[in-house]
Amino acid sequence: MVTILTAVATSLTSVQRATARRSEANASWREAIRQAHAEGASLRQIAAAAGVSHVRILQIVRQR
Repeated sequence: MVTILTAVATSLTSVQRATARRSEANASWREAIRQAHAEGASLRQIAAAAGVSHVRILQIVRQR
């Protein structure tokens, strides 16, 4: 029983670490999008590079 609880605790710690990495990556991705927009790239150009719609890029740019 203790082994199962230890395995669960270890798995949950892994989930927390992965979530933190994902949050950091997402913040970096959004900042890169804002930077590209500030430097003059069009919403559609950024969308094509990011693999999302230009509408989603507009939402991200406006979120400041």
